[in-house]
Amino acid sequence: MGFSTLVRICNLRYFFALGNFAKVMKASKNHFCKEEALDFSLESRLWTRSGMIYRVQFVQWLPVSVEKAFLFFANPNNLPRIMPPASGTELVELRLALPPNAPADQPAVPNLDSLAGISSEIVTSFRPIPFLPFRAQWIALITEFEWNHHFADIQKKGPFKQFQHRHEFSRETRNGANGTTIRDVIEYDPGFSVLGNLASKAFIAPSIKQTFEYRQRMLEKLVL
Repeated sequence: MGFSTLVRICNLRYFFALGNFAKVMKASKNHFCKEEALDFSLESRLWTRSGMIYRVQFVQWLPVSVEKAFLFFANPNNLPRIMPPASGTELVELRLALPPNAPADQPAVPNLDSLAGISSEIVTSFRPIPFLPFRAQWIALITEFEWNHHFADIQKKGPFKQFQHRHEFSRETRNGANGTTIRDVIEYDPGFSVLGNLASKAFIAPSIKQTFEYRQRMLEKLVL
C-alpha cells in the first residue's frame, strides 16, 4: 500500500466521523433550518473505468442581482464565512490569477485582484473531525470562469479520488421579485470501490448536505 493511498484512507475515516457528527448536529438544529430553501438531489451515479462518480445538486434563490451574487462567490475570502464553524475552515494561501475583463455593461468591479480567475489555487485547511486539533488540507484549482454565469473548480489535493464543483448563476423572477438562482453541481469519486460507495451513502453525501444547509442560511445573512 502506497503512502498516498494510506493518507486517503485516513481522510475517508475522518469523513466517516464527520458524517456521524453531522447526523447528531442536524437532529439538534432542525428548528434553525429553512428546509424549504434547500433544493437538494442526489441525481445520479455513473460507473467509470476508475470507479463510481456521484453527482449532487443544490439550488437556492436569493433576491439579489446576479452580479452581486457572482462577486460574492468569486472572492475566495468569503469561503470561511459560509462554512460550518465546526469544520474550522481557514484560508492558508491564495494563488490568484486575474479573471478576464468584466462585461462592458457591468459597473466597475471593486477589488478585481481579489477574485479567483482560471488557474487560481485556493489552499484551505479544515478539521475532518470537529473539535479535535488535527487539520487536513484542501487545494482547489479554478478551471472555468465566465462572468455572472458560472465558474468551476476541481480538487487538486484532498480526501477524494476526484472532486469537481460547478457554481452556476442565472437571473430569475419569483413572486414579482427579481433575483438570482444559484445552482451548485458537485461530482465526486470517493475511491476505494465498495468501501467508498458505502461511505458516500452513509456519510459523505449527508455531510455535504449539512454543509450546504449551513451555507444557504449564512448567505441569507451575508448577501442580502
